[in-house]
Amino acid sequence: MGIVRFACGAALASALVLASPAAAQSRSEPIVATNVSFFEDVQLGDLSLSPVNIFHDTRCADPEFCFRNNQFAISVILFTDDGLQEVILRLFEATPLPGGGTLTLTNTGTPPSQEGAIGLEQYQLELVYRPLESETQRENTSDSEPARQRALPSLIEPARA
Repeated sequence: MGIVRFACGAALASALVLASPAAAQSRSEPIVATNVSFFEDVQLGDLSLSPVNIFHDTRCADPEFCFRNNQFAISVILFTDDGLQEVILRLFEATPLPGGGTLTLTNTGTPPSQEGAIGLEQYQLELVYRPLESETQRENTSDSEPARQRALPSLIEPARA
């Protein structure tokens, strides 16, 4: 009897998830930018951003002997129609964006150092943007498109204050 209730509950829960409005939108294919430097303007699909600061770095040079959190986070400025917005990205964590989709920092491009601070120019970040895909975009997507789009950092003439 308990197994039947469990199975019915699981079926009901999965039906509710499929019927929810959030399920109507799915993540589209990721757009990846590699070798991104700090203070460089980057265009990832409809997202324009610039990494501006190392917010937190407690990475360990030797994780075997590490007794701290071993984390890395940066500040990124998003250029939106409503103005500038700051977002904190933590290494390997997908961060929801105000306009939808997620942004993930997947590589710092430089190992941690026990010798002190690392110069910002040594970082070559890798960012992965997953925009939300609407119903019309899914209908217009062909099977011949590549699974991942590569975006190269682009220099945008800033006309912002």
